[in-house]
Parts: sequence; C-alpha cells; structure tokens
Amino acid sequence: KGDDTWENMRKSFILRQWAIVKEQINTLNETVKQKFVYCFENKKFIDDKETRVFLLQSLTQSDDNALAFWKDVIIDYSGKIDSNLPKEIAENCLTRIKNPQTTEAARMVCCEVFLGVFIKVSEDKKPPLISDFVNFLKDLTSPVRSCVVNFLPKVEKLFSKQDFKIAVNNVTRDLCDKNPLEILNYKISLDAVLNYPNLWDKIEWKDLAGLIKRMLPSSNSYEIRRYGRELIRKLPKKVLN
Repeated sequence: KGDDTWENMRKSFILRQWAIVKEQINTLNETVKQKFVYCFENKKFIDDKETRVFLLQSLTQSDDNALAFWKDVIIDYSGKIDSNLPKEIAENCLTRIKNPQTTEAARMVCCEVFLGVFIKVSEDKKPPLISDFVNFLKDLTSPVRSCVVNFLPKVEKLFSKQDFKIAVNNVTRDLCDKNPLEILNYKISLDAVLNYPNLWDKIEWKDLAGLIKRMLPSSNSYEIRRYGRELIRKLPKKVLN
C-alpha cells in the first residue's frame, strides 16, 4: 500500500510538470526544456500520443525564437516515441519550408530539423523525402530556392549517393527546360546543381547545351546571353565537340 501511495504521488507530480511544459511551450526558458526531459524519462505516466502531439506542435510555432528553442528537442526525441514520427516531422518540415508565409529564419530551422530527423526515417521511406527536398531548387518562390541551396552540401552527405544523384539529375533536366526569359530567376539553383558534375549523365549535359543554345540569340537580353556564355565554360569538351 505504501508503494502504491508513493507511486501515485510520483505520478501526480510528473503530470503536474507535464502540464507546465505544455502551458509554457512558448516560454523560452531552459527550465521548461529540463522539465520536458524529466517527464520523458518518466513517460510511463504520460501517453506517447501526448508527447507526439507536443513535438509536432513545437514544430508549428509561429514564433521563430520558440521554433529555434525547441529544435534540438524535436530532433533528439523524434525517434524515441514511434517509428513513424520522424517521417511525419520531416513531412511537416517540407510543408513549412514550401509555405511562402514562412519567415526566412523559420525556414532555415525547418531545414535543420528535416535533416536532423531524416536519418531516423526508415530506409524505404527516404527516397520521396529526398526528392521533395531537392525539388525545392525549382520552387516558384525565390526564398525557398535560396534557402535549400545552402543545405545541399549537408544533404549530399546524408542522402545515399544514388538517391541524391536521381534527385539532382531530375531537377537539372527540369531547370534546363526553362524558357531563357526565366532562367535567370533560377540561376542560384542551376549553379548549385552544376557543383555536382560527377553526378551528371550525358542527357543532363545535352539538356544544358540545349538551354545554352536557346540563351545565346541576340533577341535575348544581355544578362541572359552573358549567363549563357558563362555556362558554356561549364560544358565538358566531349559535349562541345
């Protein structure tokens, strides 16, 4: 009976701490974070569904500082609840990254969280996430493209070489299909994929050569023609010949 009393008191205390954590999710206080860790260590008293909801809610914070504050907790604990949560968090990150209303700071944090939880996603569920992330290089929104470009070196290290190659090559071909009048808007993305020439196959170089050919006529602006001439220097000799 004494053990039951102690256990009930302990449970009551932990549930009170958990209630404080949920109430103060927007309070940027390390004590709240410590309470979360303590509650998680005693999670037999807390339904996993509640912890799952809390981590997902932390990712949707409208306050950029609050999102950054919970970033490490989201990454560290995403794989400790159930096997599907890392994928769900990664998908939520992709949604926030793409949203034009997302601030630059929040988009950067979401990219970091995406890469942090990606390694915890089961292998068979990774390819679509890889494709969706790299596809942001051709997003209609400039801030999205600019943000994702910064993370490509990290992405290359995390993704399997074959999956990264497929994603990069697909984006490359789509960029090379752009009208010369709009290619300057995607310059940062095309320059980014050009940093991985070892991943390009003959078809990607052929598509780039086709884009360049469409950029060089005098009817295009000077800026387009100048960029076309810059791209010529990227072509391997075998393509030029």
